[in-house]
Amino acid sequence: MALAFYFFVPASGIYAMQAYSADILRFCGVAEPLRILPYVGWAKLAGALATVGTIDLPQVGRRRLACFGSLGCFLAYMLLAWHISSPGLVPTAVATLAFFVFFFAWNAGYGSVQFVAVLEILPNEVRSVWAGQIYALVGIVEILIYQTFESLLLRGGATTFVSFGAVNAFAAAYACVVMSDMRGKSLEQVDGEPGP
Repeated sequence: MALAFYFFVPASGIYAMQAYSADILRFCGVAEPLRILPYVGWAKLAGALATVGTIDLPQVGRRRLACFGSLGCFLAYMLLAWHISSPGLVPTAVATLAFFVFFFAWNAGYGSVQFVAVLEILPNEVRSVWAGQIYALVGIVEILIYQTFESLLLRGGATTFVSFGAVNAFAAAYACVVMSDMRGKSLEQVDGEPGP
């Protein structure tokens, strides 16, 4: 479960989206993307602050944040794909807003709960060893995405965003169905507890 959860962190495409932000904004139709790139950091900060302010509310919690974040990323990807495939239907401003919503949603969801959720899932006796192995294995996925994202973007454009959107849809389904929500409990209290 922990490996599957953490797999969705880089598989969402977040690190590639950050690395190739200027290229993606050009695809969105932004003439001077470097002028608005600093807002990526502000969108990420806003997402993290939204998580900090809501994670322990009884109506929210980690599971709902992960679901919300993944669905937000999915919708942002779909808007970006739609803009690239039919530029006249989705204005540049909407595609650009979707780009920034992606960063907000990712940080409000999987981005902010990635380490806590993985550590909650793993048993205390093996937590440090297994967590390290999970992070190393998923690092390989991250490298593969870095190496292929720009090529996919330049070749397929919309297909790239639809593919990563599908991954985020699966991440939302995984979080909603499988992920436990351990609000108000320490790691020792959740040790060995079953999922949802």
